Amino acid sequence: MDKFKPHNMITSGCKINISNHWDRTVIQNAPDGFLLIEYPGGDILDANDSFCNMLDYSHEELLSMNIRDIEIGFDGKSETIQRKISDIEETGEVSLETRHRCKNGEIIDVAVNLRYLEKGLSFCFHRDITEQKRKEKTEQANRKQAEAALRESEDRYRTLIELGNKIGEAVIMLQDIDGREGMHTYISSQWPQITGYSKKELLGMSFFDLVSKNDRDLSIKRHRQKMSGKTISDLFELTIIRKDNKSVPIEVTSAVTSYRSKQTNVVYIRDITERKKVERELCIEREGYKELFDYNPIATIEYDASELKDYIDELSRQGVSDFTEYFRSNPDKAIYAISKEHIIRMNRCAESLLGGNITQVKENIKALVNAETPNQNRFNVEIFSDFIIRLLLGQKSLSSELPIITLSGHKKYVLQQISIMPGYEDTWGKVITADIDITERKKIEHELAIYRNHLEDMVKERTLEIEKAKSKLEELYKSERKLRQQLEKQTKQRVVFTRALVHELKTPLTPILCAAEELTSNLQEEPYASYAKSIHYGSKQLGQRVDELLDVAKGEIGILKLNCRDINLLDLLKEISEYMSLEATKRKQKVNCKFPSSVKTIYADSERLKQITLNLLANAFRFTPEGGLISLIVRKNKNSMLFQVTDNGIGMDEKVKQKLFQPYETARSDTTGLGGLGIGLSLCKMLVELHKGEIKVISKKNQGTRVAFTIPHSYTK
Repeated sequence: MDKFKPHNMITSGCKINISNHWDRTVIQNAPDGFLLIEYPGGDILDANDSFCNMLDYSHEELLSMNIRDIEIGFDGKSETIQRKISDIEETGEVSLETRHRCKNGEIIDVAVNLRYLEKGLSFCFHRDITEQKRKEKTEQANRKQAEAALRESEDRYRTLIELGNKIGEAVIMLQDIDGREGMHTYISSQWPQITGYSKKELLGMSFFDLVSKNDRDLSIKRHRQKMSGKTISDLFELTIIRKDNKSVPIEVTSAVTSYRSKQTNVVYIRDITERKKVERELCIEREGYKELFDYNPIATIEYDASELKDYIDELSRQGVSDFTEYFRSNPDKAIYAISKEHIIRMNRCAESLLGGNITQVKENIKALVNAETPNQNRFNVEIFSDFIIRLLLGQKSLSSELPIITLSGHKKYVLQQISIMPGYEDTWGKVITADIDITERKKIEHELAIYRNHLEDMVKERTLEIEKAKSKLEELYKSERKLRQQLEKQTKQRVVFTRALVHELKTPLTPILCAAEELTSNLQEEPYASYAKSIHYGSKQLGQRVDELLDVAKGEIGILKLNCRDINLLDLLKEISEYMSLEATKRKQKVNCKFPSSVKTIYADSERLKQITLNLLANAFRFTPEGGLISLIVRKNKNSMLFQVTDNGIGMDEKVKQKLFQPYETARSDTTGLGGLGIGLSLCKMLVELHKGEIKVISKKNQGTRVAFTIPHSYTK
């Protein structure tokens, strides 16, 4: 007990009192060996009695040693050690199995759980698992001995089946939940394929809901025994009922573990439908294997290659290591070697492939061996050598594409699968080859290669054509650029003309407006007062149209600007509402206004916003008959403020709508007689888009019109 004493040590500049970290009494009496190690150097700082007894070292001897002194095959640079060190540094803990050397030289197997502490210390518990390892080796030897006792017919059947598609195992986890036994808690992808149920359906079911009535009680009993810790036989066969009510025989084995902190029965399941089917056939007729072999749609040949194996072993003993070079230099030896493969049987498909029966094939091989000059065209030395080398390396199943020569001398290509039957790996006594004729595929591949070469020539030709087309496109681009420059010049000329026109119109219009205002203020006598008002109204309208004409010209060349600022939205809408009331009274129409109360400030160009709204309202009044209704609705949307002007006037058809926002288009004048310059709506669209908004029109002939535009939140406050 006194051997395990607390030590005060200086590690990485910090003083560590070990007794503050471990209960030394518990550790000293622990059945597992304990070590305190300096990390990463490996010096042993302390050990309990269990560890001393395990290796037969004294406590003092261990304190003078490093972990490398007892660790077998320790190499700090090995990939395994580096990976374990990485695990320690990432998680602070690692478990591994290793081997220790005792004081008397005996080597024992140990399981180690190592934990890393800060300040350069780590501690680990060591458990002697030598006896456990010995039992595992004994069990493996017993299992191999049992497998070697399988009947020859069963081995043949298994080899044939393995030539086909391999059937995967399903893995499920079962837990007892809320009184229901064997509930699915984990399902691999194969289980839904076997049962026909989806994963979602299975997770709500018990495994025993799927088991047939005949097997259910025994299956539940085995599950309970497993969950209670009793030892029972591993493999167990039973029948389940699929979703489509079909019976499926399965083979199961299971082990109890913990999953999500709850006891779990992990079950491994294999669908043995095909195996059961073949077993039934074998029980009915022992010659079922022969029938299956003979009528296999794949060319199949069974060989006894044991003499070939003996010959290869003899060559190896004589010093031959490079069989490819040996057989290339001695083709007669290669042909002699292949004669050592004795054909036991071949099926009908193989006879069709080779062009003769087993007797004729054997005679052909005999003639090949006895020929004075070996016909190497009928035998590929490289492929045969590769086959020998791969078998010597321990491969049990080989696959390759190779040419063969039929008895009539025709060359064919096959995809060949070669398998050594279980139990004959050391002697090559039973070897099966399965050949699929791929001659047509090879022919197509050859033609495809020719076509690919031709395709490369075609690509070169098309590349030249593309280069020519590229030159033409460059010429077209130059022409288009020249045309664009001409259009830009014409546009600038039109703007200059528009400005000049506006100036010429504004110059005489200014005194007319002044005179009209003076006459309107001073004339009271009719009809002269009315004449003066008409002159004044017409002059203002003409001035407005001239301003709009100049704005559109600016917008077309991108120089139309906004003067945005914070404005009181409700004040602006109140001013617009007064205009609507006066206009409706004058035109004997009705108005409806609906404004928000929560948004009072908006960032926009006040005059332009009023200009847009009044222009849309003017059109609504203009194209709505007496007694009609005009509405202005303003509301706050998710990302913008929405302004909506609606009337129940004459509306318009689709053809008119398509030209509605085009400058200088008087879209509705041909049907209503209400013409104009066609710039009002075009200018509205320009001003809305300058505010980063959108404007849309919904209208049908004789069903009214709705025009809506938005001011995005990036322009609102």
